[in-house]
Amino acid sequence: MRLYSSWVSLVAICFVSFVFFTFGCSSDNATSPVGGDLDREVGADIEEFDTEVSSESDLEPAEEQDVTEEAEQAEESDFEPSDENLWNKLALHLDDPIQQGDVVRTAIDRPMLAGNSTGTAALTAFGWDSVNADEPYVWHVDLETGVHQRIFTTGDAFATGENFCMDEDWCQFIGYDPTGEEWLILGPQSSSLMWLKEQSDGTWESRLTAVSGTRPSNSAIDYSYTVDWSNRRLYIYGYSVPTGGGSRLYGLDIDQGEWTLIADDVPPVTSNGLVVANNMLYSFGGLTDDPQGSGELVTAGVVTTLNPEDGSFTSVALPEELASREKISCAWNESRGKIFVFGGATVRDYWDESQNDYHNDLWTYDPSSDSWAAWTLDFGGSTLAEPDEYGDRAFDGNPDGPDFGNHRSIMTYDSAQDRLILMGRVPRYTGEQIFFLDLTVFSP
Repeated sequence: MRLYSSWVSLVAICFVSFVFFTFGCSSDNATSPVGGDLDREVGADIEEFDTEVSSESDLEPAEEQDVTEEAEQAEESDFEPSDENLWNKLALHLDDPIQQGDVVRTAIDRPMLAGNSTGTAALTAFGWDSVNADEPYVWHVDLETGVHQRIFTTGDAFATGENFCMDEDWCQFIGYDPTGEEWLILGPQSSSLMWLKEQSDGTWESRLTAVSGTRPSNSAIDYSYTVDWSNRRLYIYGYSVPTGGGSRLYGLDIDQGEWTLIADDVPPVTSNGLVVANNMLYSFGGLTDDPQGSGELVTAGVVTTLNPEDGSFTSVALPEELASREKISCAWNESRGKIFVFGGATVRDYWDESQNDYHNDLWTYDPSSDSWAAWTLDFGGSTLAEPDEYGDRAFDGNPDGPDFGNHRSIMTYDSAQDRLILMGRVPRYTGEQIFFLDLTVFSP
């Protein structure tokens, strides 16, 4: 019962976050997807979510999998990990007649960011303008100037009220196709894939591709997914349902619009980092169903490698420093042959955040040798608020650093400028922000 209530709390918290902002892992050949609309009034009935329970078989815990006793020791590197804040915050300027504040507009479900192949622009959400006859638009960020604005689209687009998940416009996925120089927008439940391309005259024209096949339950939320543009596939592994973590692996043929259930017995997980590298999927940390059957979610503490062809998998333990974390973000850097892994949280008490551990460190994982190296250590600057009437203390993130607390972040590798791009919500009042880390500051 506590698990079910926790899931309902997740939905309720997402809803509250949505209202607040309305008023106030990827590869280097596949920049990360995105989503969300913050302008439309949402009348979601939370009580309806309370009674919705999926009957899919993926809601049952999978059999406990064997995990190696210890992870490989961190590999030797040519530099000492830095304890300084090497991230640079993008100075945002929201240029909009309605929305106010210098905060990235993104999905209610989780932050998402898709950058183009030149590292100059990103999309963060799709929506409809209710003032102008529900005209469709996307939220665009100029990564050079920081200007954040709506761009209205022409052509065929999602109709108002399109269901991305849970009968809402949540759970939007957005990516950038470097081959066709088009943006891709969809959701796990959307009726189509929406393609968007900037034209020579400055207009943004969209087209739709119908979808078919087997998809996750409409009751799922908080998805982890990644795009493999080399093989033209999108993968879902990791999501939350009322009874725990999702134990199914899904694939989408991007060109054909066909969803496939690849495997229905992978380890259940949610709040995990997911990335595709060398034609394999890698899942980092997160939460999983308690193998003891308590009904609670427990720390996964593993790196799970999945074959996207048949769903076969292996799991090895994370290093001790990372083993208790959820909400890790990650990005594949093919030229270095490494997966960058950022931050995450160890959550013991949702209300009293002084009981939790929040991280802003950066690691690399070498999948060929199953070895780890620390690039930056946790740095300071964040504080805890004074105790409230119940004795609980809230976390105040350092606004100049990527201190996301208990919030998920998303990271992508920008090969054009050899840097990491990271977005997440800095609590309590600074909202979604974008940060860059120039990797050339490290020795090769």
